[in-house]
Amino acid sequence: MNKSDSPEVKNRTHTRFVDAISFLATFAHINYPVMARRKLSQTQIASIIILWIVLVVYILLYADITPFTIITILMSGAIVFIPIYKSLKK
Repeated sequence: MNKSDSPEVKNRTHTRFVDAISFLATFAHINYPVMARRKLSQTQIASIIILWIVLVVYILLYADITPFTIITILMSGAIVFIPIYKSLKK
């Protein structure tokens, strides 16, 4: 059995192909069917926010504060709070 015939290599190749197609579809404006997302519960929202705050406090206490650190914290805040806002807006 060749190395290229192993399931790991085939799975990796398939994953790369799917990632490439997804990336190209983004620019070609091809719409994939999107499953409806359920609204986040209050417990889920509270857990996500508390975990994000704990992470930010840890970073602020133990990391060097640089412009890159601040930008990273702001971007992570957007990644966390935009879906929460959209879920609350539903």
